[in-house]
Amino acid sequence: RFHCENIICVDIKRNVSRIFQKSIDIHKKQRYNHNRNERKHNDILSSFIFHRRAKRFALTSRRRMGKRLLGIDIGTSACKVAVFNETGEVLAQSNQPYQVYYPDNGWVEQDADEWWHAICKGIKDVLSQEQIRADEICGIGVDGQSWSAIPVDRSGAVLDRTPIWMDTRARHICERIKADVGEDQIFAVAGNDFLPSYTTPKMIWFKENKPEIFHRTYKFMQS
Repeated sequence: RFHCENIICVDIKRNVSRIFQKSIDIHKKQRYNHNRNERKHNDILSSFIFHRRAKRFALTSRRRMGKRLLGIDIGTSACKVAVFNETGEVLAQSNQPYQVYYPDNGWVEQDADEWWHAICKGIKDVLSQEQIRADEICGIGVDGQSWSAIPVDRSGAVLDRTPIWMDTRARHICERIKADVGEDQIFAVAGNDFLPSYTTPKMIWFKENKPEIFHRTYKFMQS
């Protein structure tokens, strides 16, 4: 009898324990679902507020911003800057020259810092001509000469003058690499010829002829 009563007590305890644990699990699940629904509600509310504010900002900016376009051309002889209206009519223009350097046979260089100063001066000039405000500019287009090799350090500072597209100092490098690699293989990899006016031969020239500049260079940039 004692043994039977003992078994019954153990069974009751086990059942009570299972019921208690089940109620705890249900409570945890309810709390989890509540928190998840609350987070979902907060995410939806935050998203709604963000999009409403973004829309309001876009509308305000559109009202405040004009319909003027600014064009910047970094040419070989000068930097040309112009402001256009939405129909393409030129409202103001400026021409800021800079120097072309010829330090050796086949060498043609320019200073990228001089480009930057010409850009800044040209923009100030065109904005002052017709009393155009900076917040009236809704788009900017920039083009350059291409095929430059401007060495800059990690701060963006220019380390040396760049050989521009007319420069042919790397012609012997091109001839050597074409002979070693083969023109067909170069074209298969690059999809292009290997000419001294291109950027890659100029980078190799810096490595072989100005190693102190090359080792300080973080990136080579094009115009």
